[in-house]
Amino acid sequence: MRQFQITLPEEKVGQVMEFLEEKDQVRNIAKIHTAPGFMLIFRVALGKSQKILTDLEAIGVGVHYGIIDVLPIEASKPMETEVEKITPTERLSVEEIYGKIAAGTRLSFDFLALLVVSCIIATIGLATSSPVFIVASMLLAPLMGPILGLSLGAVIKDRRLVLTGIKNEVYGLLIAMVMGIIMGAFLMPYAPILYPILPGWPTPEMISRGLAIGIVVGIIVAAASGAGVAMAVTRGEISGLVGVAIAASLMPPAVNAGMNLIYALMGPVYFGGAVNVPLHLGIAGISFILVLVNILFINIVAMLVFVLKRVAPIKSKSIFWHDLPQLEKKRREELWHR
Repeated sequence: MRQFQITLPEEKVGQVMEFLEEKDQVRNIAKIHTAPGFMLIFRVALGKSQKILTDLEAIGVGVHYGIIDVLPIEASKPMETEVEKITPTERLSVEEIYGKIAAGTRLSFDFLALLVVSCIIATIGLATSSPVFIVASMLLAPLMGPILGLSLGAVIKDRRLVLTGIKNEVYGLLIAMVMGIIMGAFLMPYAPILYPILPGWPTPEMISRGLAIGIVVGIIVAAASGAGVAMAVTRGEISGLVGVAIAASLMPPAVNAGMNLIYALMGPVYFGGAVNVPLHLGIAGISFILVLVNILFINIVAMLVFVLKRVAPIKSKSIFWHDLPQLEKKRREELWHR
């Protein structure tokens, strides 16, 4: 369920109420007088929220005048039961999807901190061939956010979101590779101690991300991951991203590329001819290709899912959120957008 709160100038209230009742069959609309005008409040099923938003935009609400707020309803009394229908277009509104994805696309302090921590954990997992540490790094890695930003931005024709997604994903991958190089150089002298079975590097976890067949498998996994993460976001089921984060596994291959590159260059200094330089260079190259393949196919399939879900471009607005506090200082009729 979603609750709509529409703030309108007084002269538009009757027209919008009549439109909602006739066009979208909305019932039980509450009309409340507020300082700048009137507020209409009503509840609708999740599947109807996008249609109502689109219809309201068509008559200018939220574009030329008025403000539309859509709030999630976690529970209500008495409970309302909805008839379940199998339809590919059931989803959150485009604005809600945009808000969830845009928040994870930005290059914030939290993004960088999680990225560095996940790189350190991934390095230790690869160096010791520990699947537990590697899975932990996948769960912490924030690289999926910019990828989804690129996919959604391309579908809704938001150039800024596309560029932000590309830029921050490139930064994220560069940081992951550089951290792999730094941590690899730091742990390199202790490689025989960290993995005494062979002894030393490459560990089985390193090798598994440096096999050519892994690229083919990566295409399949990335395609499934792109579909899964796009469907989870459009339905607001963020918990579903946990499984997708494990499947996509963007962080370990990126770190693995850096670790094997530095080991190929500096390993002979520590261990002489015992280091198979061509092998490590090959693992580094295939790991890097695996990351690019993952990103490419996640993007392609996520965009297809957004199209299937009918995620459409958001109409341009002449009012922005940072302008809203100023509305209280304006007269009622100045809810019209300039």
